[in-house]
Amino acid sequence: MLTAVDGPLTAVMMVHDSRIDRRVLDEARSLAQAGWQVTVIAAPPPEPGYRLDEDLYPDVTIIRLPLHTPPPRLPYPPAFQGVSIDWKTLFAYHDYFYAEALKHPAHVYVAHDLPQLPAALMAALQSGAWLVYDSHELYPEQELFIETGTIGALTDIEKWLAPLADQVITVNRSIAEMMVIRYKIDLPAVILNCPALHQGRALPLPSTRRLHDDLGLAPQHKILLYQGGYSLRRNLQGVIEAMRLVEDPDVVFVLMGPDLEKDHELRQLAERLGVLNQRVFFRAGVSPAELLDFTVSAQAGLIPYHYSELNNYYCTPNKLFEFIVAGLPILANDLPELNRFVSQQGIGLNWPMGTPADIARGIDAFFRSDVAAFQRQAQALSPQYVWEGQGRRVVALYQALLTTTPKARRYQPGPAPAGLAPAEPEAPLEPPPAPRLPPPPTLPTFTLATVPLRSLIGETSHRLKLEVGRRFVRYPPLFAVLRWGYRGVVRPLWRALWGAYDRWQARRSA
Repeated sequence: MLTAVDGPLTAVMMVHDSRIDRRVLDEARSLAQAGWQVTVIAAPPPEPGYRLDEDLYPDVTIIRLPLHTPPPRLPYPPAFQGVSIDWKTLFAYHDYFYAEALKHPAHVYVAHDLPQLPAALMAALQSGAWLVYDSHELYPEQELFIETGTIGALTDIEKWLAPLADQVITVNRSIAEMMVIRYKIDLPAVILNCPALHQGRALPLPSTRRLHDDLGLAPQHKILLYQGGYSLRRNLQGVIEAMRLVEDPDVVFVLMGPDLEKDHELRQLAERLGVLNQRVFFRAGVSPAELLDFTVSAQAGLIPYHYSELNNYYCTPNKLFEFIVAGLPILANDLPELNRFVSQQGIGLNWPMGTPADIARGIDAFFRSDVAAFQRQAQALSPQYVWEGQGRRVVALYQALLTTTPKARRYQPGPAPAGLAPAEPEAPLEPPPAPRLPPPPTLPTFTLATVPLRSLIGETSHRLKLEVGRRFVRYPPLFAVLRWGYRGVVRPLWRALWGAYDRWQARRSA
């Protein structure tokens, strides 16, 4: 077992990705630059010979799980030996992560998203280490789990285990507040998904013509750029259909990303609609080191995510901050966090994107607005949204852990979620001796009473709306009436009430 004074500080991060999330690697690099030794345990590479992550982050040790061999059966910590949860069914790589983590003693174990949390907690309990839980999203709220009925089990597990983390981190304020409401934890620290500037580049980034040149576009063409994964839950089909209706003939929609299977489906849709290589263009994804060179060659960035799940509703995707750092004006759907960063900061337009006709009207309205003013504001704000500032916050959070006693040495998890039968007991491990550490400081407690009223009511109303939608979507006429009533009556009334409430709060605090 390691203590805070046993040589260099060490951290082991666990992530389910084959192409490792840039957030994970940037956090690891920031810690490495501060003197930590960081190991990232990840899924096998997406194809043989893939070494992009290793080549771009040589200062981080990356270990790929050996899925070609069965994982060794290792005893779980005593706190988990009376609980019969089939971790492998919920999280396929659980035993591999746990076995690999125990090979690498660390001061801090880090779970990047819920699938790694049980293994990271078990490793922390075995070694008396600190545990960090970096929640990249409201993991159980993904549409896949809503459809398969596993949302309840995943929520129960997160509610059970998240309070045992010494530090919880997430990606934006709304998700942090939702986690407080759901799991009764202190407010998670927010680390934004900002991009790092490679090779010491300075801001503002000079614009280029790389997309125009690669795609054979004329100089007058105005590129509306989507970059990133082509998930069909991100409203990309709606945008492709909308391009038939856009009035400005110079606007073209460019999709740049690596998802070849979804790329094929979207290409087929564009070809069927007669807009492929006329109003809609596809460009293969590029490495993170090259990405911003291509981003700056667009005239605007697009974030069309629709309200299909809570993660989309509260999203702040990587591309949001990539667009800001590139100095691009942004057209985004009318969602809370996107509003916070786009309209409220004057770098673009938020527009409801419920139908292709809505999207087309939004695109035309955006390019008729003062796009140059949006661009100037984005360039002015870009220094605030590079990774370096977030990296300093990450290092400070980890350093602060060292002044506390790990929860793994202070108490054990409470009862497992109800309905789980006891497991066959396994041989307990000898508990490690507690190291000599300074007493933990008295820290202020974040209570539920300090969560904004808007977030409490917003969570309730959102889940009610999703439930109503799921029940009535099979009855199209009734669903259309309900949707019209919500959009035409409820939503405007809701916004008017909250606007009055915000003005009242502002007067009170003045």
